[in-house]
Order: sequence, then C-alpha cells, then structure tokens
Amino acid sequence: MKINIKIEGGVIQWQNAPDGFKDGVYEVEIKNTQSRTSQQNAALHLWMTQIANTLNTENIPTTQILKADIHWDLEKVKHMIVRPLIQALFGTTTTTKLKKDDFELMINALTKMMGQKGIIIPEFPNNENRHKTTRYV
Repeated sequence: MKINIKIEGGVIQWQNAPDGFKDGVYEVEIKNTQSRTSQQNAALHLWMTQIANTLNTENIPTTQILKADIHWDLEKVKHMIVRPLIQALFGTTTTTKLKKDDFELMINALTKMMGQKGIIIPEFPNNENRHKTTRYV
C-alpha cells in the first residue's frame, strides 16, 4: 500500500485517505519525491563521462577550464566543474540535494558556460538519446 502525504507549514496532509487500515503496527518509508531521481543521477554521471570524453577527444587541457593540466574523467568533471557550479547555483555541493527542476537549470548553465569557452559538450542524456553510443574513458 502506498500513502501520499504533503507537509505544508509543518503539518502533514493526506493526499489520499488510507482505507482498510486495521489495528496494528505499520512501517512507513518517508521519501521526498521532489529530490532528484536515480534516473537523473545515472544520466548526470553518463553526461559527465561524455563531457570528459569530449574534452579529451578535443585535446582541451584542463588549464583551459581550470589551472591544472590533467586527463579528464567522471570524477574530475564532477568535482572540478559540476560541484562548484551547483554550489554557485544552489548553495550545495551534492546532487542529492537538488530537486528535479534544478537539473534543467544546472544543465543549461553548464552548457552555456562551456559554450562561452568555445566547447560544445554532449546533449544531456534522456530517453530519446540514451541509445547513442559513447566512448568511455
């Protein structure tokens, strides 16, 4: 059984009335449905890997983006580009704190930032383009 609730002003409001409850002990899992989804998280990691591949394929040194020359990979894109960006945009350094709608803003900001540096990065993965092949680092 799934029960939806909404918390507004610290007050729990039922989104659907639970029918058929009998006396007993129930376990409830609290899940914030406004948080980013696991599918968004997987797509973000794929996209950061694709960005790393693009930067490496185009021989774009990290010094063009940052101040050190290293080989790009998922973790470097995550820690050196995405985290500082989401810190500036949302005041957090973790994608687990992002809401679903925050992803579009983050994607657009990163795409614009890279474009201003003359770097065209891959389109963010979605259901329509998820089958495109990509080379992983």
